[in-house]
Amino acid sequence: MNVEYNIMESVDLNYGQIFFMMLGLLPALACVPCWIVAKFVYEPYVKKLAKEEEEPIPYEYQYPLVDAEDNGDRDFKKCIVLSNTPKGLVYMRYCKEEEGFEYWTDNSIDYKYLETVARKYVTIFSCRNIYIDRFSLLKEKIFDIKQKIEENKRSEEDGKEEEKEEENNDVFANFKSYNQSTNKTGANKTEITRNDVVCDEANKYLNRGKIEEANFGAEKKIADTPTSSMSFSSWKLWKSQDKED
Repeated sequence: MNVEYNIMESVDLNYGQIFFMMLGLLPALACVPCWIVAKFVYEPYVKKLAKEEEEPIPYEYQYPLVDAEDNGDRDFKKCIVLSNTPKGLVYMRYCKEEEGFEYWTDNSIDYKYLETVARKYVTIFSCRNIYIDRFSLLKEKIFDIKQKIEENKRSEEDGKEEEKEEENNDVFANFKSYNQSTNKTGANKTEITRNDVVCDEANKYLNRGKIEEANFGAEKKIADTPTSSMSFSSWKLWKSQDKED
């Protein structure tokens, strides 16, 4: 019985055939990096932008001090900032004589919003040194208090060990220990109290009156423009100052 075997011989491809086969794979190879970039770079970036647009930064957190510089002293009377806070429009400048920020507004402005306007002022006019950063100072104060508390606790533990040794020789040691343990104020502080969470320094804000009462003179540098929410008196003041220029 004769069995026939069909043996397929391998065919060697020439350079032209290999070239056209590789050329056909190029579109697929080009799509892979495009998909990777779109999936892991572009799509997360678009989602991040959409989230930022949906959640605007609250006004009291705007103008961080990291953007502020200090380029020396200047004539602060000629440097005025205009800002539209959630409570209304505010004109502000620094008063070197009284070491505080004076402002004009038609409404009652919260302290946290005045802090933001002041940060905007020192950022625009590069005078970081005139602004008192309460949060940084308070953070340093709390840190120092915690360090002192740890030292007092260690001293208290050492004192208790000494009292235990004296207890065997002195019948009045318990009374002495009671008197010392109840004294936890001043140098012997062992915990943070509400009075400790208060900053010892803060920016001073001087209310100079309504916007229409502001008189900055002809030589001024107002760092902002009016907005659609500006009151009539504010708009009138701004237009009159433009005419003086």
